[in-house]
Amino acid sequence: MLRKLFLLCFLLLTVAPILRAAEVSIIYGDNSLWNKKEVAFAERRATGMSRHLQRVGFDTEVYSDKEFKKALSKNCKTANLLMCQNPSKDFLAEINKFVARGGKLCIFYSDSPALAKVMGIKVDKFIKPQKTNDKWKRIVFIWPRPIHMPDDYAHELPSVMQLIPQGEAKSLGCWESASGEKGPAGIIEAPNGYWVSFLPSEYANPTDYTLFVASIVGGTNKALWRSAAQNLRNNINASISEKSVMALYEKYKNTPYPKLKKKIESLRKLNGEIDNCFSKGLFAKAVPELCNLRKEIELIQAFLDGRIKLRVVAVWDKSTVAAHAKNKQAAVNKLKAAGVTDVFMEMAAPGWSVVSLPYIPVLKEKSLEKDVKEMIALYKAAGIRTHAWIYSLNGEYMAQATWEDYRERGMTMEGVANNSAIRWLNPNHNQVKKALGEIAVFLVQNYGFDGIHLDYVRYPDFPTNHIKSPNDKSKFMAYANLKKIDWPKDIAFKGKYRSQYDKWRTQNVTELVTHIRNELKKSAPNVTFSTAVFGRYPTCIYSIGQDWKAWIDDGLVDFVVAMNYTHDMNLYRELVSAQADTKYREKIVSGIGVNSFEGMLSVTQVFHQIRFAGFKKLRGISLYSYEEYLEAEVLPALELVNDGKK
Repeated sequence: MLRKLFLLCFLLLTVAPILRAAEVSIIYGDNSLWNKKEVAFAERRATGMSRHLQRVGFDTEVYSDKEFKKALSKNCKTANLLMCQNPSKDFLAEINKFVARGGKLCIFYSDSPALAKVMGIKVDKFIKPQKTNDKWKRIVFIWPRPIHMPDDYAHELPSVMQLIPQGEAKSLGCWESASGEKGPAGIIEAPNGYWVSFLPSEYANPTDYTLFVASIVGGTNKALWRSAAQNLRNNINASISEKSVMALYEKYKNTPYPKLKKKIESLRKLNGEIDNCFSKGLFAKAVPELCNLRKEIELIQAFLDGRIKLRVVAVWDKSTVAAHAKNKQAAVNKLKAAGVTDVFMEMAAPGWSVVSLPYIPVLKEKSLEKDVKEMIALYKAAGIRTHAWIYSLNGEYMAQATWEDYRERGMTMEGVANNSAIRWLNPNHNQVKKALGEIAVFLVQNYGFDGIHLDYVRYPDFPTNHIKSPNDKSKFMAYANLKKIDWPKDIAFKGKYRSQYDKWRTQNVTELVTHIRNELKKSAPNVTFSTAVFGRYPTCIYSIGQDWKAWIDDGLVDFVVAMNYTHDMNLYRELVSAQADTKYREKIVSGIGVNSFEGMLSVTQVFHQIRFAGFKKLRGISLYSYEEYLEAEVLPALELVNDGKK
C-alpha cells in the first residue's frame, strides 16, 4: 500500500508540471473560420506570437478554438484570440466563465459581435482613408498606455475595422494614413482586456512586434511580468555553461580579444542593473534588460562557438531591401564586416521585375534600376559576389492582366489547394523556358551580376493532380506511351501511373534547368548558376519534381542552396547530415531560416546551425533573409565572429 502511495505521489510530482496549462493561451480560429487557408494562416500567426512572447519570458501555449476548454483552464490568466471570427455558443459560454473569474482577453482581428459584447465595444464597418489610393500606415498610441508599448506601430492596410468604445472602454491609439489623416481607433482597452483592430505581423519589424504584443499581454495582469522576468532569468542562466552570468564574466574578463572583452564587461553592468530591478520588484522594467543581457550572451556564445571558416556566407535579400537603404555604403559595410561573401538580390520572375526588363512589368511603382546598379557596384568594391534571384515558376505576385495573358497562351497551371486558389507557371511549356532564359541572360548582360539564382524551380508543394494545365494530359500520355488514361485518378497518389508521372514531372523541371543554364553559359560562361532546393532528398523528387543531386551529377548547377528552414536542431542535423555526402557537400550551401515562413531563430540557434554546417564541411550557409531582425541581431554576432578569425 505504501509503495503504491509513493508511486502515485511520484507520478503527480513528475507529470503534473507537464500537464500544467500555460498562464497565457493563444487561441486561433479554426471552427470559426471559413476555409483551411485562413486556418493555416491564423495558426502560423498564433505560433509566431507564442515564440515572441516566450522569447521575453511569458509562459504561453497555442490552441485552436476547438480546444477552448484546455485553453481557458484555471491556470490561464490571459487568453489571446487570433482571428476568432465566429465563435461557437459553447466557446462563448466558456469565455464568459473565464472573464467572470478574472481572466483577461486580448482580441486580435475579429468582427464578432458576441465577442465585442463581452469586451464592451462595438464593431462597425471598415474605413478607408478619404484620399484616393491612400493607406493606413501606422497606429499612434496615446498616454497612459501599457508599459513597453512603443510610441507607434507601423502596419499598412487599405482599410481598417472601426472600433467604438462603450461604457468604460477607451481608445489607446488611432490609425494614421500615409498622408497624415487621423483614423479610427486601432486598439481599445476594456475592463476585460484589449481589442486590436488588426493582426500584427512578426516579419515586418520583429522588435516592435515583440514590444507591442508583450505590452498588451503584460498590461492585462502585472503578475505576468513577474513570471516573465523570473522565467527569462532562469532560461538565461540555464543557457550558460558556467551557470551564472558572473561566473561567465570571471572566466573571460581577461580575454585578449578587445571586442569580446567589451561584451564581457557589458554583462557585469547589465547583471547589476537587473539585480537592482528584482530587488525593487520592478519586473516589467527588468524584462528588456534581461533581453539585452541575453543578446550579449548570444553574441559571446557566437564568438566562442562560431569560428568556422566557410567558403560561402550568403544572405537572401528579399525585396532588395539593401537597395532601399538611406546609406547604401553603410549597409554594404555591415555585410562585409559580418563576413558575408554572397548576396542573392530578389530581381524578377516571368511576370514581374524590380527593374526594367523587356516585355515584363515592374512590380512596384517605379524601377529600382539605378539603386540596383549602385548596390552591385558597392558589393563588387567590397568583394561581395552578387546573384540575381529569380522567382522561376511562382505566379503569386503577377498582375492579373499578366496572368490572364499567360493563361491564354497556355503557360499556366492553376487550381485549388486547401480551399484556396494557386497560381503557377508550367515548367513543361516552351514559352516559360524561353522567358526564364531571356530574363537570366538580360540580367547578367545589363547589370553585371556574378551569378543567377533560381528559386521556385519546381512543381507546387502539394499534389499537382489537383491543378489544371492545358495539354499536360496529352503530353504525359505521349511520354508514357499510353493510348488511354483515367485522368487524374491514374496519376493520383498510389494511382496506376503515378511512378511514371513523377518521372515525367522531374524530367520537365530538369529540362527547364538545363535550358536556362545553356542559355546563360552561351553568353556568360563564367557566371555562377545556382538554385534553391528542398533539403529533404530524395523525397523532393516525388513531391515537387526536383532532382537536385542529378543536377549536380550532370554539371547543370555550380551549387544548390538547400532550404533547411527549421527551429528544430535535431531536424536540422538530420537534413544536413543527409546532404553531407562527400560526393555532394562541396556543392551544397545550407539555407538557414533566420526569419523564414517556418519561424524565427534566436542568434544562438542560428550559430548552432552555422557551426553544424561547417562541421559537416558543406560549401557554406545562406541566411534568409536580410530584414530588420537579421541586420539588428544576427549581423553583429557574425561581425564579432569574423573579427575573431583575424
